[in-house]
Amino acid sequence: HLRDVTTMIELLGTLGVEVVVDERMNVEIHANTINCF
Repeated sequence: HLRDVTTMIELLGTLGVEVVVDERMNVEIHANTINCF
């Protein structure tokens, strides 16, 4: 189970998803960089 946002971001990163967090804590997920699924 995903219990927090940090864990979710780390898991997405292992799939090759580009995750960007800006200074306002907005999260952008760029799925076009996925290299494994």
